[in-house]
Amino acid sequence: MKLTCTINKDQSVSLELSGKKTLVNGKEFDYQLTQKKSSHYQLMANGKSHEIRILSVEGDQIWMLVDDYELRLETKNELDLMMMKLGVATGSAVDNPEVLAPMPGTILDIMVSPGQKVKKGDSLLVLNAMKMENVIKAPGDGEVYEISVSAGDNVNKNQVLISFSV
Repeated sequence: MKLTCTINKDQSVSLELSGKKTLVNGKEFDYQLTQKKSSHYQLMANGKSHEIRILSVEGDQIWMLVDDYELRLETKNELDLMMMKLGVATGSAVDNPEVLAPMPGTILDIMVSPGQKVKKGDSLLVLNAMKMENVIKAPGDGEVYEISVSAGDNVNKNQVLISFSV
């Protein structure tokens, strides 16, 4: 499994976990992690011991204390990273007030209308691209404000398809 972790919004680390091997930024990392209590761990790495306490976990974000130093860790797996590169928004509709076309294609069907409330994961529209039908889903809970396309329209990558009320 490959992950990209952002620490306190400014430092990016690449992790690759496979079997008994762990790579950090492409280099093998030798460590031992022991759970002490439900949210308390001891990490032995590079001959040093570190105490880790998980403060909270919300979605892909983890707040923790490492030796009394507070960290916010945000993780993205390969699929998350690919979706970001394609321009597909993730998170809540308020955080992402627009749904963009992830690739060029043709709009086949629109399943929502302005004023309609949607929940994260609800189907919004169908985009035909490269002979495949792609169902574009709501990035979060929200209310559809405007639909910028119609069935049959050809769209470009990153073109605004649907806007949400903020």
